[in-house]
Amino acid sequence: MSLTALIVTVFVIGYLFITLEAFTKVNKAAIALLMFVACWVLYTIGADTGYFEIADGAASASAYVNSRLLAQIGETGEILFFLMGAMTIVEVVDSNGGFDFVRKYLTARSKRVLLWKIAIVTFILSAILDNMTTSIVMVMILPIFRGLTDLPPFVGILLILGLLWTTIGIFNRSCKDVPAEHRQSVTKCLSRIDISTILFFLGILLAVGSLSEIGVLQALGQWLDKATGGNDYLITGAIGFVSSVVDNVP
Repeated sequence: MSLTALIVTVFVIGYLFITLEAFTKVNKAAIALLMFVACWVLYTIGADTGYFEIADGAASASAYVNSRLLAQIGETGEILFFLMGAMTIVEVVDSNGGFDFVRKYLTARSKRVLLWKIAIVTFILSAILDNMTTSIVMVMILPIFRGLTDLPPFVGILLILGLLWTTIGIFNRSCKDVPAEHRQSVTKCLSRIDISTILFFLGILLAVGSLSEIGVLQALGQWLDKATGGNDYLITGAIGFVSSVVDNVP
């Protein structure tokens, strides 16, 4: 078996265990981290043995792989910092009663009425908020920040978090008559962030990055383009169908 096929096999097996998390009882973040490390170790072995090509002028194969890994970490870090900032802002909004209107609306004596209310709220929120993180982009005017500074979105989300954190700190300082345990705290919101989700994204995105480095994603894209005759709608529909069946993060 070639190293390319071995890396793909490791990814597929790891992905399978991620989708079977409910049965294996092993957290998907753990599997994603193992998958990431295994894929990059195999890539390093392939580069050292000359199986994978490295850029001209690289000091050594390992140095080249390290530079590519750091580049992938940089791209992944943009997503993770944005995600952490967005999750923290959502927690802050929730702790200040920003979603109380949803809780008040979802009250009913009849289970059937409650089910219909949940369905309606889910439909409306999913259409408006688009999984929450996208709503943060729109509501917090991140496109304007990007247009003014030409910096990536995660910088804008961290700016918003910093301003929000500072505002809450100033507000808490002015409310000396409010007991400390009743004051809102961004630090407390940070403690409620699901770190396992962050680590899952870290592992899965870096594992996908290894597939990109060895040319698998490019080859897959070319095959899809050829198989569909360059029909973007068909490709998008196929990806949507697959993501509706399995985890859509990879």
